[in-house]
Amino acid sequence: MNWQEDLRFICTTLDANLRYAEGKHTSFIAFNGAAIFGGLTLLRNLNPQTSGILYGILLLTLLMLICAIISSIYSFFPKIIKQMESNAGESCGNVLFFEHVKYHSLESYAQLLCEKYHFNPDEILPLDECIISQIIVNARLASRKFALFKLVAFFDFTAVIMGLGGFVLATILKTLGVA
Repeated sequence: MNWQEDLRFICTTLDANLRYAEGKHTSFIAFNGAAIFGGLTLLRNLNPQTSGILYGILLLTLLMLICAIISSIYSFFPKIIKQMESNAGESCGNVLFFEHVKYHSLESYAQLLCEKYHFNPDEILPLDECIISQIIVNARLASRKFALFKLVAFFDFTAVIMGLGGFVLATILKTLGVA
């Protein structure tokens, strides 16, 4: 396998990372949409005066779910990637990992590929430059989507914990006759 085939393999790998991130966000949108719908239905049936604590916790849970769904939807908005001016350092030497690739410019990534695959930089064709440029763009997009995924996971985890905690608290208070 020559370096140009390796370059296409890298591009395919980063495309797979993008599809994976988009699939996760699609799943989160479906989950959060159903949870918001269920929470709003539950909220409509609660009386704020008799279930004040549970009502407040449910409102906070819905707020977290709404933040999560907005973050997931935001990940699908097109983003114009600006060319990074910095040359990547030694810590960014993994030619496959998108979190390393995103720091490279076209020149620094091409140089890294030349070093890793032991070929002459003069062998880079215009099509190869386009592929290298696309790899960098896809790495930045994948990084953005995975960062948003972490945010959505935090919102969802917090919302589920708050919802469960509110249910347990309301059950305890009801058992004690306080609520």
